[in-house]
Parts: sequence; C-alpha cells; structure tokens
Amino acid sequence: MAIIRLLRFWNTYKNIKRIRQIANVFLRHGFGQFIEQINLQRFIPLRKRFRLFESGNEVERHTMPQRLRIAFSELGPSFIKFAQILSSRPDLITAEYADEFKKLQDKVPPFPSESARRIIEAELGKPLDELFDDFEEVPVAAASIAQVHNAVLKTGEKVVVKIQRPGIREVIETDIAILNAIVPHILNFIPESRYFNPQGIVNEFSRSVKKEIDFVAEARNATRFRKNFEGDDTVCIPVVYSEFLTGKVIVMERLEGVRIDDIEGIDSLGVDRKEVAKRGVNAYFKMIFEDGFFHADPHPGNIFVMKDGRIGLIDFGIVGWLTPEMMENIANAFLALLNRNFDRLVDLYIDLGIVTDDVNMETFRSEFKTDLIYLLEPLYDVTISEISFPEYLEALTHLVVKHGLKLPSDLLLMDKTILILDNIGRQLDPKFNA
Repeated sequence: MAIIRLLRFWNTYKNIKRIRQIANVFLRHGFGQFIEQINLQRFIPLRKRFRLFESGNEVERHTMPQRLRIAFSELGPSFIKFAQILSSRPDLITAEYADEFKKLQDKVPPFPSESARRIIEAELGKPLDELFDDFEEVPVAAASIAQVHNAVLKTGEKVVVKIQRPGIREVIETDIAILNAIVPHILNFIPESRYFNPQGIVNEFSRSVKKEIDFVAEARNATRFRKNFEGDDTVCIPVVYSEFLTGKVIVMERLEGVRIDDIEGIDSLGVDRKEVAKRGVNAYFKMIFEDGFFHADPHPGNIFVMKDGRIGLIDFGIVGWLTPEMMENIANAFLALLNRNFDRLVDLYIDLGIVTDDVNMETFRSEFKTDLIYLLEPLYDVTISEISFPEYLEALTHLVVKHGLKLPSDLLLMDKTILILDNIGRQLDPKFNA
C-alpha cells in the first residue's frame, strides 16, 4: 500500500508540475483571462498573478491564433501533435486557427545516440554489434515521437531503425490526463465552450497520438499496405523485419530515393515529374476508393521517388479507414454532383455525417441545398481541367460544418490527405489537378 501511495503521490506531483508549466506558458502569451476563467491561476506564483490581465508587446504584436500556436510549440510534443490534429478538424476550430496550426513543425533536436543504443539493446535483448553489421550514430531524422537511424543487418540488408523518444509515453499520458482534468473546468467556467465539444477534441487527440506511439500497430499497417500493393510496380512499401519489432523499436527496409518535393533531385533521376504525380494520385485513390485504408500523413518527408520512378511510402503511424458504406456514399456523391442531383447530394451528406440533436432537419435540408447550389453551380460552366476539386472539397467541408453536421474523423482525414496531395502534385506539375 505504501508503494501505491508513493506512486500516486509521484504521479500527482508530476501532473501539478506540468500544469504549472502549462499555466505559465499560457500566461506569458497573453491568455491570463482564460487561465482565470478555468480556475488555473492557483498554479501560478503570487508574484506573477498581477500579470493575468497585462497586455504585453507580444499580445499587441500577434493575433490570438498566432499566440496560441507559439504557446503550443513551447509546450512540446503533445501540444504540437494536439494542434496538428486540430488543424485538420474544421468542424472543431475555425479556419483562422487551422491555418496557423498547420505551420507547426514536428521537428525537435535528436536525443543522444547513447540513449538510442541503450533502448535498442534493452528492447531487443542483444548488444548492438550483434544485431547490426553497421549502425550510424547520427540520426537521419528526429521528431517528437521518435528518431531514425540508418543501419545494415548482419545479413546485409540496408534498413532504418526507428526508436521511440525516451519518456515520450509518460509525457503524453501526463498531458492527456491534464487535458481531461481541465475539460470540466472549461465547461463549468465557459459554458459556451460545449458547442466546440472540448471533451471530444481531447478524446480525438488521445486516440490519434496513442496510435502513433504504438510501433506494433504501425508495423501491422505497413504490412497491410504492402499486401494491398502486392504486384503493383509503381509503388514501394518497405518490408518490416518482425524479428526486430517491439513497442519502442521498429526496423524496416531502407528506401533509396529522393523526397517528392525535391524537384531538382527528381529531375536528376531522369524521371518524368508528371508521371510521378500521376502515380502518387493513383496510389492514394486506390487506398481510399478501393481498399478503404489509406496513409493519412502524406507530407513530403513521407513520400519518396525511387531511382526507378516508383513511389515509396514511409511512416505508417497515422492511417485512415473508410467503411464500404462510406466509400459507396462518396462514389454516389460524385455521381450526384455530375448529375446536378442536389437533393441526392444532401441525403448522402446526411448519411456520411452525424446530425446533432439541435439541428432542424427540414431547415437543414433547405438551407444546405441552397448553399450547395450556390457553391457548385459554377462548376458546370467550366472544363474539368479548370476545376480545383480539392478547393471545392475544402469548401464543401466548411459548408457542412456551417450547417452543424459533424463528419467522421476518417472522412476529414481523407479530405486533408487529398488537399496535401494536390499541393504536392502542383509542385511537380503546375497543371496538375487531383
């Protein structure tokens, strides 16, 4: 019992220490009134409380979304991930905040190679030199969750070793516990916040980030993608070496290529950029519309162009799932759009989303249909090549949010994925249109 009490005390101490840090960061960036509204001022030293309502230079210099982005950046990995998840949820935050949060980069200094070595040896149960013929001490990539080292197996295969950042699970669990503890205060002291569903936001963050730190799940995702693209000579999914897999270490085949946004590098390979864009889109459309299982983190660092022109994908921690019903509804929505069947389109959006209790269905149908016609009618006066489908997709999403319809998170992930792909495609080929 004494040990249990000690552990509880330690966890409480860690939480209070972190809450104090969070409160001070928000105070420094001009959110003193919010801190008082949710009753966190008691965690701020008395000598600092007089600043609760001060307007410093930074408050005058930056907008509220900018200040919130800076605060999240200072608070580290959990809050950076939190903001990144929010940036793809137009049903939860406004476009102004989403655009600002998209600027957050998940880049942090690498942790020491000695720590990486210790983690690998502890997880795999052998000295490093018995596991690898060569292991590069300097990581090739470092992020908030993990860092990656190049290595060569004893059997000669070139691989990458992804190692989870020391203590990151504890940091994330602490921050999730704190966010869950803060939510009731937000609801009690800011009643109007319930319209933004703060508990739903925290739950969404918790689900997403826990998946990302589960390396065994990531390995399963990679294996599933590899099976789905079996026999496809335009896409390369790396092999996972299951004998080197644990909750904190994953070893995968090393892909030799250049980042998909490295235009000069692609040109030096002698690969047709238009063909690269086409292959990338075909791969993702297969994932979304055939498999219902897609890579949902397609930033340029996760997509490579191989020497032979194949598209290589890495980092399978964030994925999206679409049920057969959702895929059918999406396909039918495209048909309804082509046929100008706006009544059908309204019905399909209702089927895809969740109508909240406070929405009057008759009013919703009428007003949503009117807005759809206003938004989509201009499409029928131009050629296909002149239409930016991702822009219309984004506009449709905001239209749905405006009318109180909440779309499933995986559908919003799909929207975000298509928008990112369109941006990458336009870098490769200015005439590209997803």
